[in-house]
Amino acid sequence: MTTGLAIATTLAWTGLPVWIGLAGWAVAGLGMGLSSPTLALLTLDLAGEHNQGRYTSAGQMSASMSTATTFAISGTLLAFAAPHPGRLVFGVILTAGAVLALLGLLATGRVVVPTLSSSRSPSPSRVGTTWS
Repeated sequence: MTTGLAIATTLAWTGLPVWIGLAGWAVAGLGMGLSSPTLALLTLDLAGEHNQGRYTSAGQMSASMSTATTFAISGTLLAFAAPHPGRLVFGVILTAGAVLALLGLLATGRVVVPTLSSSRSPSPSRVGTTWS
């Protein structure tokens, strides 16, 4: 997502062709599409049987609140710059999105998943690593 937003941001600062910005949005959408179901699956897996509903609803609530907050801040910036927002306002909004995505990437670490001692197939000792 960070890479896609960074590519899309270049349109606000330079005179690049529009297809480059569309490619950036496609990359950002791909990153979002890959991370969203993975995050939901990890939440369900790590929540435990009795907390899955609570953790899932908390995740949905935080996603909704962050989207609403982002739209409110972006809309306020655009309203202050009305009727001609210009490249600077769009650049600031897109750059802020890329910075937030990068901070999210840096804040995430590996999640330790407890291994099950059963006759089932081996479970990973860490998400994203090889099977132990």
